Amino acid sequence: TPPQAFTCQIDTGSSDLWVPDVSCVGSGCSGKHKFSSSDSTSYGGDGVPWSISYVDGSSASGVTATDTVKVGQFVLKGQQFARATSMNDGFQSQSFDGIIGLGGPQTAVVPGTVTPIQNMKNQGFIKTRSFGVWLGKAAEGGEGEITFGAFDPAHIVGKLTLIPLVGGSFDSTGLWTVKLSKISVG
Repeated sequence: TPPQAFTCQIDTGSSDLWVPDVSCVGSGCSGKHKFSSSDSTSYGGDGVPWSISYVDGSSASGVTATDTVKVGQFVLKGQQFARATSMNDGFQSQSFDGIIGLGGPQTAVVPGTVTPIQNMKNQGFIKTRSFGVWLGKAAEGGEGEITFGAFDPAHIVGKLTLIPLVGGSFDSTGLWTVKLSKISVG
């Protein structure tokens, strides 16, 4: 408070929400919007050291913190996130500032982290820790949409098919893992 705007990429394989900090060093920080804790009246202070690496070789590190975070129409009070004070060159060419992980708390870097999607449920904004993703066609502008706690029926053609998660439930692994027997494109 007041708001500081960031563009975050959604990631279903991790749980951490993080954005670059004003003190961020490294080539991956260049050209990004940066968080300033001194400009926030709702900043809850620093937590513990934090670092994350992704399968593409990109990595970031910094410190955890809490603040009021707005995701779409949801205002999440006391949301845990990380202030990235270092980002490697894997983020240099990316158009987003940070990442919002949609995985379960089991995959969070810091044990006990309340993820944004869990916080949405805890604060009564959504009934289930679920989301719907619609990806637009590139030929039509490539826009997309994420709906937390549900899906947008306007984007469903035909009957919606639900597929069970591997491991019985999201709570067992923290990952959105489904079994596929085949896949086709086009």
